[in-house]
Order: sequence, then structure tokens, then C-alpha cells
Amino acid sequence: MTNQISRRAVSRNAAWAVPAIALASAAPSASASPALPAGCHLTDAQLNAGVCGTDSIQVLGARSFSTTGGGLINATTANNFGLKSTCNYKGSVSVYFYDPSTGLGSKVAPATIRLADGTTFTGRATLGAIGSGIAQTGFDMSVSIQWQGSKGSNSPASRWTGALVTIPFDWYYTAPDGSLHSCRYALQYTMGTPYSVGVAAMVNPVVIPA
Repeated sequence: MTNQISRRAVSRNAAWAVPAIALASAAPSASASPALPAGCHLTDAQLNAGVCGTDSIQVLGARSFSTTGGGLINATTANNFGLKSTCNYKGSVSVYFYDPSTGLGSKVAPATIRLADGTTFTGRATLGAIGSGIAQTGFDMSVSIQWQGSKGSNSPASRWTGALVTIPFDWYYTAPDGSLHSCRYALQYTMGTPYSVGVAAMVNPVVIPA
């Protein structure tokens, strides 16, 4: 999903806390276009137009999670991971997860988790709903998702093994020509362990279209 936003609209929204980013590269001429960075599939012209491409974003970092609660309270999953772009983002980007209490976060789709038996819950970010970092360098992030309606869902714990977690996020960036854009992606991974066993590694974390 691509959503071009104006500078005026951004300045009106108090949730936009990251300063405008000056990206260094100018659109290359058609006669002498330099090779794109390894893994990058978006040109400067495409970034200026707000084109999104999940094959230009990598999941890196700790790639871990832990899930607690689920008895008398809703279950909460704490996710630790990192994002990196191999494309032509020269400065900081802002990342928003679903949080109805914030202006931009309220526009993001809620996270979902589908347990091995098919039970599905939706959730909202309770910690780490907004993040930012240098795209090409890569940056670590932490976000906690509370799963609504999941009270009592931790019995038996094995129900959570193999659960598919999908966490949409909006990626805001300033293009090489100075225009502001957002792209909607999702972090997706599988829980490889039973419920509430402490910190564990995500299984096959990827960025997918959302």
C-alpha cells in the first residue's frame, strides 16, 4: 500500500516526531544510471513516486519474542527485531505499529496471531508503537502486542507452538526529491516454542506486503 502525504499534513500531526530527512542522492540521468545497491529493487525515481518494495527491506537483529499472560489477563507478545533497507533511503525512517491512541498509529492495521488450532486474536501495540532509525545502517526495534480476547488461551501451552504472528507497520520516509511517503508492510514469523517459555527465536521472520 502506498500513501503519499504532504508536508502540511505531516506538520499538523503531532505524532510525527521525526524531523524531515534530507536524502543525499538525486535521481540519476537515464543515460548514466548507477547500479542499484545489492538487493535493492527501487530506483530514486520510484522512491520519489512512493513505490513500495518488500524485497528491499530485511529483517535483522535479535529476532526474538516472548509471550506472557493468557490466564486471567490477555496474552502479550514482546517482539525484538531489526529492520534494514538496502535501497536508496539515505537518512532516518519512522515506523508506526497499530496504536489507536496515536494519530498515525491509528491508521495501521492491527496485528494478528493464528494459533495452531486455528484460533485467531487481534492485538494492539502497548509498548514500542513508534520507532525510527537509519534505514541503510539498520536499527533494532522492540514492540509489545497485547492480544485482545486471549484470556485463558494458554491452556494447554502447546496450542501456541506454531502460531503465525503478523504485525503490520507503516514505514514513513522522505524521498530523494524531498517528498514524503509511507509504505505499509508487515513483520511475519512463526512461534517455534510453546506458550510462555521465555525469550525464543522467531522462525523465518520476513517482511511481507500488508
